[in-house]
Amino acid sequence: MSTLAKSRRDGQALRVIVEGIGLHHGKEVRLELVRAAGPVQFEREGVVRSIDAFQVSGTRFATSIACDAFELHTVEHFLAALAGLGVRGGCCLRVSGGAELPLLDGGAREYASWVAKLGLPTERSSLRIVRPVRIEVGGSIYELEPGEETSMSVEVELPTSCDRKASWNGARGTFIDEIAPARTFAIESEVAELTKLGLARHVEPRSVLVVSEAAIFGEAPIARHEPARHKLLDLIGDAYLHHGPPRGVMRVLRPGHTHNHTAFARALGMGALTMECM
Repeated sequence: MSTLAKSRRDGQALRVIVEGIGLHHGKEVRLELVRAAGPVQFEREGVVRSIDAFQVSGTRFATSIACDAFELHTVEHFLAALAGLGVRGGCCLRVSGGAELPLLDGGAREYASWVAKLGLPTERSSLRIVRPVRIEVGGSIYELEPGEETSMSVEVELPTSCDRKASWNGARGTFIDEIAPARTFAIESEVAELTKLGLARHVEPRSVLVVSEAAIFGEAPIARHEPARHKLLDLIGDAYLHHGPPRGVMRVLRPGHTHNHTAFARALGMGALTMECM
């Protein structure tokens, strides 16, 4: 994996290049993040599409998105970096080689670092919770309440070796320091299934944790709250595809990619979430 930032005189990068291997598909991929006017865009093989042209196309173990021209996989960590830094436009992600974004450090810290190097403008989310609602999706519960600022929290069913709650106050600094570093993880009992499916074959040990009832395994340092914070990280990334994270209070019990997207779609459909002109 390599990172290259080509800088201007003011110290801000014109572009950032990252090379890595996709977590599940195992293919080499090259990402180039460049400044571009307008909303966030994605480019593949010379075809450019705005983020609004994409729909969620897959949610098993990660979030995939597709437009009329191409599909991208495992996008949630990159999108969480944009969300956590408050970036709503001004850039294009060029993807070549594999179509799955690389795992990098297992969370969103490296993505956030090179997004920050571009010095992109930031703005508040235009998605707002306008009335209280409780949405149940399978075994997951999403509680939304109006508020001026973003507040998101999760409670996750995890082994006793882990803390089960995590929260984010919507602040950029809190995201960078506390949420972005949280690495992806697998429950010990799930490892055999992942192996059988041929997934997660190209994981760097530093980038992933394995959780059992007795302990959390991985490269140190490891904190009890890291798995729950990673679930919150995924929720933040998934929310970005629905123009979030929203302003207001959002509490989620047992979040997961499939249920996250269903809950946002329902909340938008029933008018509990609305887009405001900023």
